[in-house]
Amino acid sequence: MKADELVILRHKWQLTQEELARRLGLGRRALIELEMGRRPIRRSHVLALERISLDMTIIHNDMTMLMPNVRYAVNYVASEPEAHR
Repeated sequence: MKADELVILRHKWQLTQEELARRLGLGRRALIELEMGRRPIRRSHVLALERISLDMTIIHNDMTMLMPNVRYAVNYVASEPEAHR
C-alpha cells in the first residue's frame, strides 16, 4: 500500500486524521508521516486498515468502503460458497 492510497481510504471513510489515527492505535503525527510517505506502511497497518474497512462498510452500509483486496475476498467466497470450501 502506498501513502496516497491511505489518504484516499481515509477520505472515502469520511474520517479525520485524528479519528483514523485513533482507530489504528497511532498518534496523529505518526499517521501524518504515513500519509506523507515518510514512514513505511507495514503489514500490521494494512491488517488494521482491512478491519477498519469492514467496520466502515457496516457503519455506512456501503460495500464500496471495503478495501479492494477485502472486497475481492468477500466476492470470491460469496460467489460459490460450496465450491470454495
